[in-house]
Amino acid sequence: MWKRHSQSRRLRPLCGSIFAMIASCAITTHSASSQQAATQRASEYTVMECEGMGKCTPWTFYGRTGHAKWSTGEEANLYIVSWNNGQITIDRTDTEPKERAGLITRYTGTIDETTMGSGSYKCPACSKEESMGHWYFLEAGSQAVLPQIAHFCDAVHCLTFRLENGKLVNYTNLMPYPAFEKRVLTFTSFSADSVVIDRADFGAYPLKGHLTGQITGDGFASGTNANGGPWRMSWGARINDIASEDDRGGSPVVQVQSSGAVTPHDWITFLTAVVLAGSN
Repeated sequence: MWKRHSQSRRLRPLCGSIFAMIASCAITTHSASSQQAATQRASEYTVMECEGMGKCTPWTFYGRTGHAKWSTGEEANLYIVSWNNGQITIDRTDTEPKERAGLITRYTGTIDETTMGSGSYKCPACSKEESMGHWYFLEAGSQAVLPQIAHFCDAVHCLTFRLENGKLVNYTNLMPYPAFEKRVLTFTSFSADSVVIDRADFGAYPLKGHLTGQITGDGFASGTNANGGPWRMSWGARINDIASEDDRGGSPVVQVQSSGAVTPHDWITFLTAVVLAGSN
């Protein structure tokens, strides 16, 4: 009995060690899986590629290669040919539909600390209307972030609006109206393919309006109101593409420094990592 009991006691530490080893292996395996998942997430990035007003499609890159599928049915493989000193080149090779399979379009352009990217594309084998054009990238996913300051024009006036409590607001007193003028732009949508604004003016000439449109370039949006009247808005690095000339009563054009511009650090970091890594 004594020997058996002694052996049993001697086995306990050994069993404890075995259980510890199993637990350690499980933790190590879980940690490795987590690291692998994190690495996989880091090697994937999606941007919205846009050509013209509201014609935007998600492009997803898995390292240097990627894939895109348009709402009109086209599909294509993507490849980052080069990324150096802010200059990017991407090849798009169509796979669907069959009549487009094999067509290659080359996209070249510039990316910096204020824009997701823009440039031109050429497809020598495409039809004349598709053989060349311009493109730009927007951040994919959630709604775009409203700028801290923007220039906004309707069919009559161009004014400077500033962000207040999630809305763009202007207080310019347009002649011949007295003081206490206020205009508020409330955005119910602000994304690559949809901009929806409810406008409310207060003061001597109160009004309400509903505006719709699209982000038509990095730092630029445009559309129409309910009556078909045009509106435009610029911000960020392109804010002075529209002069806020009606912040006046005869006052000069207000030149506002860029504020709230896009800073696509994650996109630039991703491009630099995959190109340096030489991933395929």
